[in-house]
Amino acid sequence: MPTSTESPPSESTWKQRFRRGEIPDSRPASSGRKSALEKAMRRCRDKHSDAIIEPELGMEFDLLPEAFDFYNIYSWEIGFGIRYGSSRINPAKSKVRQDITCGCEGKPRHLNSRSVCCGCRAMIRLHRIDDYGWYIHEFRRDHNHGLAVNRGQKMQFSSHRFIDPHTKDLVRNLRDNNVGLTKTFSVIGSFFGSMENIPFKKRSLRTLCASISRDHSEDDIRKTYEVLSEMKMKVPNFRDSCLVDSEGRMRALMWTVRRRPRTAPGRR
Repeated sequence: MPTSTESPPSESTWKQRFRRGEIPDSRPASSGRKSALEKAMRRCRDKHSDAIIEPELGMEFDLLPEAFDFYNIYSWEIGFGIRYGSSRINPAKSKVRQDITCGCEGKPRHLNSRSVCCGCRAMIRLHRIDDYGWYIHEFRRDHNHGLAVNRGQKMQFSSHRFIDPHTKDLVRNLRDNNVGLTKTFSVIGSFFGSMENIPFKKRSLRTLCASISRDHSEDDIRKTYEVLSEMKMKVPNFRDSCLVDSEGRMRALMWTVRRRPRTAPGRR
């Protein structure tokens, strides 16, 4: 089996760390700064490795989830899953170090269990830098276990059951145009080359579509309240009433406009 090796950071990739004081969650956005994913995609033509996306020492990220997504794309190509590992905080309770490890890291909690944990040491270690970003301080490439070779095996890892933000935006646009669930799944398959290459299950897509539907219903309710509030200001004698259940969900909505009684001729 391959042994786990550590890649020490070189002097050219060493960066000034930020250790003390309260640290924001992300560094300020810059229009001229390219993301790590974009840089990796631009360099993929000159690389001779099997992976298009591969971590490198000194690689920078604006947010911690951005680093997780980048390493997750790499793990999908290689054939393993990932998860957040140990971390370190400073006296101001701000996180200054975070490990993102292989899903097989650690040991099983119980003997004779079916846990995939086998003490794998593959990981990336992230440190904060003085502009509040993150950078890869350490990258361990080797695994002490076999790697997944097909989509079915890769989908067993929980990190590959989530839908990335760009695909979520695509699904949201399709659902806004009344595209059905099956057709939406087919459209996503065309973006990934085939249905077999989609890195999530149709069940995850169904859950996302249900969440989008709930957001739409809540937005409809908000717009309805805005219309009723506007009518109260413009229409005389306008009344409305809303019936909600114990969980705060609206069950019925009624509104009416009371007309003024007509006076008989000759009377005031």
